[in-house]
Amino acid sequence: MIRVAFRYKDTRLLARLICLVQGGDTAHCEVAHQWDGGISYTCVSASWVDSGVREKRISLYPSKWRIYELPVEKAKVVDWFYSNKGKPYDLLGLMGFFIRRIRGSKKAWFCSEVAADILGLPEPHRYDLNLMESVCHRFGIRIQ
Repeated sequence: MIRVAFRYKDTRLLARLICLVQGGDTAHCEVAHQWDGGISYTCVSASWVDSGVREKRISLYPSKWRIYELPVEKAKVVDWFYSNKGKPYDLLGLMGFFIRRIRGSKKAWFCSEVAADILGLPEPHRYDLNLMESVCHRFGIRIQ
């Protein structure tokens, strides 16, 4: 099992802009493949702040994160990460949710695209944060 976490109520400027344009309250997501039984998780995602695809230990506080558990093997997350580690953040792809004619890079990633690809969803570049969370809500179990 893996967990997909969605950060909400983020007050940073870019996060607020993403929420405003997409009409939701979620600004970022992480795919967690390892946890200690508490709030500390090892997560994979693409982050503008961290310059692209990375793995990071994160405390997913209930006041900032909604978490869904999904029936995907942990090994799939690790394999995906090692195949894409260090690839750049796809800012152009993110802008495609604001202006639909913009297409992202095939060599770069944004956070919900990472989650969609790990889950094996078709055309992962089409999954914005709201759609990705809807998929997790429908096919997973909300645990936080």
